[in-house]
Amino acid sequence: DLHSFPTRRSSDLHIGGSSDNAGVYGRYLTEIHAGRQASLAAPSVATLYGANLDLSNSLVVAVSQSGATQEIVDTAEWAKRNGAAVVGITNHGDSPLASTADVALITQAGKELAVPATKTYTTQLAAITVTVDALAQKPGTLDADIARVPDAAAKMLEGSVEAAADLLAGAHDVLASGRGLTFGTTLEVALKLRSEEHTSELQSPI
Repeated sequence: DLHSFPTRRSSDLHIGGSSDNAGVYGRYLTEIHAGRQASLAAPSVATLYGANLDLSNSLVVAVSQSGATQEIVDTAEWAKRNGAAVVGITNHGDSPLASTADVALITQAGKELAVPATKTYTTQLAAITVTVDALAQKPGTLDADIARVPDAAAKMLEGSVEAAADLLAGAHDVLASGRGLTFGTTLEVALKLRSEEHTSELQSPI
């Protein structure tokens, strides 16, 4: 139960692959909405150096689309051995990460059919939002905002993207710029552009 974790004073987000960008969003949201210190963890502390940390007051959120990224699974297991509570966010309920986590949130995004797929990322954002809201002093305050997401997404999908596609197709360089809660998505946009052979510049977080 996510509501059993508010006594944990700090939050660490362990992420793998493009899930890193969802973790950036989670870090901002945790500090802004839940009022709790959060950080993006370095899995090498666990998997390369085997450091022993006191994580008894920490909630670790491990994010992996496949739920089978070995370094993320190993880090989640290490965090539990060091006293942390672990929330796993993954697309696969039968994955090692889901089995390791104290609470597993399954995004049910379906199979990824293309490298620049966005459904995995957006469902990870939703799962992180639910997790962070449960840590807030008044859980449930984001419910109305979450409820607006399906209609807002549907309206966006109704529009034509042909003009934007034509503009990008003719561009030599593309600048992705963002800050705060949108910075993780800015990084994700840049990642998608790079995967489609566009060059993009990343702006430092502010």
